Amino acid sequence: MNDPMFHMEQALSSYTAMLAQTGKRVNLVSRHDLPRLKELHIEPCLRFAQILKELEPKLVLDLGSGGGLPGIPCALANPETQVLLCESLGKKAEFLLRVVHRLGLKNVSVLPQRIEQLELEQQPDLITARFFGTVEEILQITFSCREPSTRYLLIKGEDESLPIQALGYRLESSSPIGNGKRAVLYIPEGTPA
Repeated sequence: MNDPMFHMEQALSSYTAMLAQTGKRVNLVSRHDLPRLKELHIEPCLRFAQILKELEPKLVLDLGSGGGLPGIPCALANPETQVLLCESLGKKAEFLLRVVHRLGLKNVSVLPQRIEQLELEQQPDLITARFFGTVEEILQITFSCREPSTRYLLIKGEDESLPIQALGYRLESSSPIGNGKRAVLYIPEGTPA
């Protein structure tokens, strides 16, 4: 069967099973969340992936990828987009490499290093992060690996206060994605609305 939706659903099912199995030994998501992975993590990340798709990025850098959320669902839902998963913790990076290999994700690369040590051949046009730090911390730590036009699509809690402006960026939109989370888009100051 050559149906892209069927392939994506099969890949998501395999990924969810791998996440649940490895999550029992390695802290990829909260152990309390394992029985409800799809509802608490996969579905919100798929809604996030749809917002990402509308932005039409060519190269996405996902910071602190951990278990691959939101990077893996974003890569599955957007096969034309290259996704770099940056994860410095060895066991988590090994898990991501297994997922990429098992699912045959040709549009995903795993970078097993700290963001401060990254030397990218091409700068991302979109940076994503989930549970990585404050907006200001993310903007500061990625300064050396972004272009002036790089945008940020972050997953933040509904109750987190978000700065309207931060380090030359402005809040462009905030969209609920479920489970008390929202996708927050920051664009460079001076970018037309």
